[in-house]
Amino acid sequence: MTTYKVDGPFERIFQDDFHNDLKTISVSLGALKRCPMFDNQFEIDIEQVKKDLWRMSHDPEAVYETDYFAILVDDLQELFAFDVTTRFTL
Repeated sequence: MTTYKVDGPFERIFQDDFHNDLKTISVSLGALKRCPMFDNQFEIDIEQVKKDLWRMSHDPEAVYETDYFAILVDDLQELFAFDVTTRFTL
């Protein structure tokens, strides 16, 4: 598990911001877990991300070479059951 803290404001990333040199993996809601110790932290289950990559016919070991994990704000809202969009900056 890799732990991250949800602390706004958030920065919106547009499709044009992605380029070929940027190694990004999209994380599914199934790979996200609420941290039991802290209200504003979540964990990424790396083993689940690797399984997701394998199911999509990608190399699971790519998870160790990624620069960024992409997570939908909607998935965080569902995970935390609160509205994080009020902290979102455009």
